[in-house]
Amino acid sequence: MKLRDFYDVFMIEKAGIRAEELRSEILIKIKEVLRFKKYREALKASVKSLEIEEVLNDPFEMEMFITKPDEKFYSSVKRFEKFLREIAESVVER
Repeated sequence: MKLRDFYDVFMIEKAGIRAEELRSEILIKIKEVLRFKKYREALKASVKSLEIEEVLNDPFEMEMFITKPDEKFYSSVKRFEKFLREIAESVVER
């Protein structure tokens, strides 16, 4: 996980596309790549250690921004984190 990935999602959502609206498409994509062992293992590891707070507090990641993102970005990331957890857990359970 990289901070810029979350920023990309934030910008896409600012344009009016919510990740939650794409849940079924996201699940289809994930199920396709889970045919490969390395992706299954990576997903299981990510579910256990999905610590977005670490990414948000990583000084190296923050250096990638020219200016610090506003509070809307951080609240968006928190909401997206919940969505990511739900997606990952639903896929791993199967």
